[in-house]
Amino acid sequence: MLKYGRLSHTSEFAKVYKNAKKWHCYDASVYFLAADEFRFAVVASKKIGNAVARNRAKRRLRAIFSELASTAKLGDYVIIAKDSLLSSKYSQASKNIRWALKKIGALQ
Repeated sequence: MLKYGRLSHTSEFAKVYKNAKKWHCYDASVYFLAADEFRFAVVASKKIGNAVARNRAKRRLRAIFSELASTAKLGDYVIIAKDSLLSSKYSQASKNIRWALKKIGALQ
């Protein structure tokens, strides 16, 4: 399993949101900013639902990204969950995230 750092400060998120390539798919919005290290963050707002639903959405996105991390390029990744993520099947969500990463050029 590939080790990756976290984005934790507001300034780091702001830099990614401002300068990154982005793609909005049915289940999530994916942001990618090329960098020298591999960092990753998942965001689930209160629009998703209560704390249980938000945590479930974040766990699902982390699991999907861990499958794809071996083929991902170095950089900062931010994945924002959408409310449709919880109602879609895992395989379909994985396919959507893979497609988004491919469209923004984040996969090798």
